Amino acid sequence: MRITKTNVALYDSWHQAFRNHRPKTLIVWGKNDPFFVPAGAEAYLADLPDARLVWLDAGHFVLDENAATVAAEIKASFAS
Repeated sequence: MRITKTNVALYDSWHQAFRNHRPKTLIVWGKNDPFFVPAGAEAYLADLPDARLVWLDAGHFVLDENAATVAAEIKASFAS
């Protein structure tokens, strides 16, 4: 819980950095995640309008459940 509380306290500064620097970004999100709801993924797009958002049929452990798909998305997003 300590890490979660620390992270939440930093959200505003992270989003300010996103707006200022607009890094190339891939967001991979499990559409069945019970903890991080879809609105959380979509909120990133407000500050990162050029980000690529990929929804996967997964829960909270999207990478564990879809490692090959996530790897392919990373390659596709950052190859150029």
